[in-house]
Amino acid sequence: MNYLGIVKEFAESLWAIKEEIKLVDLMLFGSLANSEGNPRDIDLLFLHQNPILDKFQFEIVDKNISDTKKLYILQSLLRNNVNLEKIIVDTGVERLIQQNLFNTKYMNISFFNNKSYRKKWIGNNRKYHNPLIKKNRIGDETFEECIFRKGKLWDSEKEEYCIPAKSKYNSIK
Repeated sequence: MNYLGIVKEFAESLWAIKEEIKLVDLMLFGSLANSEGNPRDIDLLFLHQNPILDKFQFEIVDKNISDTKKLYILQSLLRNNVNLEKIIVDTGVERLIQQNLFNTKYMNISFFNNKSYRKKWIGNNRKYHNPLIKKNRIGDETFEECIFRKGKLWDSEKEEYCIPAKSKYNSIK
């Protein structure tokens, strides 16, 4: 499966409705962003200014339910703002969601200037802070520092994930 093609197609569709969902940036991270030979899934971080996406991140994202169920929950939270199902129907993203291989995180950009939000987000993602899970980390680097160091932001003009996330988001402590 051409994961990079799938995630590019998704970004193009999503970018067309970015205002409706208050999307600021879309960041590819994990094995696909690191150009590892055989990625097993897709990891995307939605950088946003949308309280609905905050609710979804803090209450639903890490629940032990299928990605398909999560999609239906997110669609119900967004209500009439956008039809996610229409965006992904008959796409590679839909197939990856059905196989639980489309991993998403949602981070409000207030993470970078609001200590209480940052603490809440890090607490919500504490399983990624396990010292035994240090893949791709340097020294005492946190999960967030690592994904921003290695992540790639969507460039809508070039239609690819090519902007180093650390060039835009370099202050995450």
